[in-house]
This record gives sequence, C-alpha cells and structure tokens, in this order.
Amino acid sequence: MLSTLTPFATLGNLDIRDNLSIIRPGKKGYKEIIIVDGSHRYVIKHFYTPSKESHSVKSYIEKDGTELNPNGNVSSFKEAVSQELDIEMDYLKLVRLGNNVTNLLDLKATERKTFMSKLLDELDVYLSYNKKISKELLEVKTVINHLLDKIKKTGIDNIADCDDRVNQIKDSIEALEKDITKIQNQIAID
Repeated sequence: MLSTLTPFATLGNLDIRDNLSIIRPGKKGYKEIIIVDGSHRYVIKHFYTPSKESHSVKSYIEKDGTELNPNGNVSSFKEAVSQELDIEMDYLKLVRLGNNVTNLLDLKATERKTFMSKLLDELDVYLSYNKKISKELLEVKTVINHLLDKIKKTGIDNIADCDDRVNQIKDSIEALEKDITKIQNQIAID
C-alpha cells in the first residue's frame, strides 16, 4: 500500500514486487492522489485499461485546476511531475527502506553505477553553473582589487576632503577664467 502512495502509475523498480500490477488482470483501474505543496494543489489521476497481458495507462496531473498533461502520455506526465514536484521515480529508492523495497544498496553494481551516473549528470549542470559563476566572481574581485589599488596610490584617505579640494580647485579655475576674460577684454579695448 505504501509503495502506491507516489504520484506515479506503477511501482516502477522501487518495490521487489514491481512485476505485479496494482490492478487486477482484465479489469479497469483508477488511481487518484492529491498532493498539496504550499499554496498549490495537485490532483493526479491514472486510468488503467486492460490490454492483452497488462494494462495501458493514461496519467494526468492538474495544478490548481489546470491540466498539465492533457494528452495523458506517461512520459510527458513524468516530466510534468519532475518539473512541478521535483520527484522522479528513481529518487524514491534513496528514501524508502524496508525488506520489500529495492533501494540503492540492493542494486547490482552496474545498476548502482547507472543510477549514480543519472544523479551525477544532473549534478553536472549545477557544477558547471557554479564553475561559471565562481569564475565571474573571481573576475569581479580582481577588478575591485585593481580599483582599490589605484585609489590607494592616489594617497586619498578621506573622500570628503578630496571633494572639498576638488571644489576649491574648480572655484580657482572659474576665478582664473574670469580674470583671463577680463584681461582679454581690456586688451581688445586698448
């Protein structure tokens, strides 16, 4: 029963009974599970239709009344669950324990490798972003240090004093320009 309390239509390879259908052979089936995540309400429905030896499945997921998988395809359903709920069937192996559960320790070496490589592939995306951001951060820090060195070389300790000095120089320049204009005007008259 606990194995069926997931958003997925089947037990997948989570349970050692994964070859058993949760729906009796030859019978139609229906599974509905409601998940509340913060302010969002997800209604997940699976419809099982009997086929020759098993069942075909249509899976739907609604978020706050809006259907996210209108075609019912299982693969697009799994993508929607992964995107919306950040859950994948394989990850359930990491959190489930018990003698009827297939967990990471019970897997064969090749299966563990495959499982871990899938996790690492997703981790590679984050690591590449981290590497890129770390590089950009280093570049920004280098520019900041370069600017700090330039400021230090000016000998300016107090920016307010520097602003006052700049204003004094501007005032002096304006006074000198007025004097120059006055002298030029006197020369032009003489």
